[in-house]
Amino acid sequence: MIKSLFESSKKCATQYGQIIVWATLIFFAFDLLYWRIIRGYTPPVSYVPWPPAPDWVETLYAARWALRALEVAGGVTLIYLEVIDQSLSRWLRKMLESRTQTACWIIGAGLLLGSYLIQPGHFAPGDATAHIGTPWAIRQSMIDGQWFVFWTNYAYLGNPFTQFYSPAYYYLVAITSFLIRDFNISAEVVLLTAHGLSALAMYLYVRQLTGSRVAGAVAAITWSATFYRYHLAVILGKLPTALFISLWPLQFYLIEKLIATQDGKRKFWAGLALTIGAMIWTHMLYGGWMILLGCFYALCRLIIPWQPKRFKESFMRVLVIITAHGAGAVTGLYYLIPSFAERQAVVGGPLGAGFGLPTIRLANMMIFKESYLTDWFGGFVGNTIIAFAIEAIILILILRYSNALALSIQFILVSLLVFSPYYAPAIFDSIFAALPLGNLVYSAKTPGFYLIALIGPASSLVGVSVQLLIEAKQHYLEARSHISSFWESIYNNLSPERIGMTVALMILFELVPLSLWVNIKYPDYYSGVDLGRAPIFKYLAEQKDKRDRVVDANTGGMNNWYYLAMMTEHPGLIGHTPDGPKEIHSRMFNLTDLLEKQAPSGTLSQEMIHLLEQYDIGYVITGASVKQLNNFEKVMQTETATLWRVRDHAPIAATKTLRENNRLPVEDSNENIQLKILDYTFNSNHVQLNFSLPQRAFVQLAYSAYPYQKVVLDGQTIQVTPTTLGLIGFWAEGGTHTV
Repeated sequence: MIKSLFESSKKCATQYGQIIVWATLIFFAFDLLYWRIIRGYTPPVSYVPWPPAPDWVETLYAARWALRALEVAGGVTLIYLEVIDQSLSRWLRKMLESRTQTACWIIGAGLLLGSYLIQPGHFAPGDATAHIGTPWAIRQSMIDGQWFVFWTNYAYLGNPFTQFYSPAYYYLVAITSFLIRDFNISAEVVLLTAHGLSALAMYLYVRQLTGSRVAGAVAAITWSATFYRYHLAVILGKLPTALFISLWPLQFYLIEKLIATQDGKRKFWAGLALTIGAMIWTHMLYGGWMILLGCFYALCRLIIPWQPKRFKESFMRVLVIITAHGAGAVTGLYYLIPSFAERQAVVGGPLGAGFGLPTIRLANMMIFKESYLTDWFGGFVGNTIIAFAIEAIILILILRYSNALALSIQFILVSLLVFSPYYAPAIFDSIFAALPLGNLVYSAKTPGFYLIALIGPASSLVGVSVQLLIEAKQHYLEARSHISSFWESIYNNLSPERIGMTVALMILFELVPLSLWVNIKYPDYYSGVDLGRAPIFKYLAEQKDKRDRVVDANTGGMNNWYYLAMMTEHPGLIGHTPDGPKEIHSRMFNLTDLLEKQAPSGTLSQEMIHLLEQYDIGYVITGASVKQLNNFEKVMQTETATLWRVRDHAPIAATKTLRENNRLPVEDSNENIQLKILDYTFNSNHVQLNFSLPQRAFVQLAYSAYPYQKVVLDGQTIQVTPTTLGLIGFWAEGGTHTV
């Protein structure tokens, strides 16, 4: 009877095995999304307390044991089908033989493993506040027809693309927001799309490097699952950087194509140049790193092993790759360098003799609880990933697999950049002090940020390890003159697909549960720093008169970004980032610092009152513990926050775009000044504005005033007066002027 049952099940597996495999894998995909939802609303570890889950989530949660039973049944079914009929191996082999199926499957896997980006809640910790608010400001500029500079205190001149350190992310999210109005969701869609496409690029790179589709698929799975990508996007909130690293596999795939291809070099050269340009526009600093690392990789790739007869050919190929990187740098930096150079002259950069933030230990990368909250300068990658990467390096040396030697060297080099500042600081500092421009190594602020350049080689080496395990098995069988039939059958059953699936499952079993264990996002209605501010923001957004700036005494950096303006729909206080000239710091940040210190006492100094008036601030938000605030009117109060109306303030009279001829109302005057904008042109570090005034007036331009800036009015260099907002201000007589 048992034999009959086994035969019938084997027959069933032969006939319906592929259908069962597809159905089971689809079930596991939906099962992961199920747990994303459940753990999103009820996370074991979170940054802030989550409120009780909605009723529909409780209903789903009640089915968890049934789902767990199905998970076990699905796993047993796949193992059984693989053992008796190799159904899973045949499915994988067949899928990888089709380009279309492979692309769809790899992108789908990348999207599924990146689904932590769309788990419940929105980005808020770390730098994410600025990275959500700034696309809103750009969108407002687009709606108003202002495809030119808008007010910023970032010490940048030029068009909007040059006002942001990493413009590509901000503009992609702003454009996406025309389809999806919520900026948090727009950011999630942009990052998730990049996550899926990046998985395909990683597959192509490792397949090109090893010649193995299975190795490419495993590398793509590893790249999509590495926990550091969650750490970077959700825990640190570095959303532009999260987009940036998605381009890494494409860069190295195109380098490999230029190394291997004789025909069609032009399209790969152009593709590499455009990729480098995109990387610089996504993050200028890290883009510069990847230019250096990419050229170094190509050099190692072509001269190892050393072959004197091929020196000329190798030299020419390295030259082609370097010129592609150079062309990409020109493409990416044409608009950014002039304005960035001006900013560096004023703000400066972290280019001293050391890192501005702490160095990191191995524990910050290898121990989960040492990285996700306690010390964010590091970042957990995945111990299985690191283990397989090290194994790959050992096998590369044993089997003399020269194709991946360059990748191994890069992994070791970046590892030294990450950890030697902690374990050998004197040696590290002396080496880079001796190198030309060596102090640029400190531009990363903390060596932990070099993990950005480590996870790509590590994930790729996992794919390489799969291919080398396959080759090592074959070498072992060929080297043994006699082997028992038992071991021979075991080795023969270790097909490439089975080796690849085993490695991939080991990585997934470690990393997927960790991404379900943590939800560092904020609840959807948790606006700003606590739940109590959401009703206040909603109240302000519903007001018809939106001419008054809003300042919050308890949000720290949120005042410094567009986020508060986005939430309240009132004018913002300052621009994209708190970086700026000291002159601006002394004005802008004096207000927020004083307010934060004085508000808890309930009494603001006369200096503070004057600052509120000068900055056109009509509303102040404080904690609920503040029972009174001078003679301000208490508008509303929640459990954690209070909204106050400033009685004596100067509301903004008017805000107009440069594409209109406007009458600008002037308070305390019987007449309005008719301001005409005749012409407006700009490039990355030069602005020219032609305008006319009917009478003598004080002109304030929407540009930051800072040192080293030359302002010419009607052909004469003038000394400008930095206004209260830190902008360019000067007196002009009635008539037509060019500034």
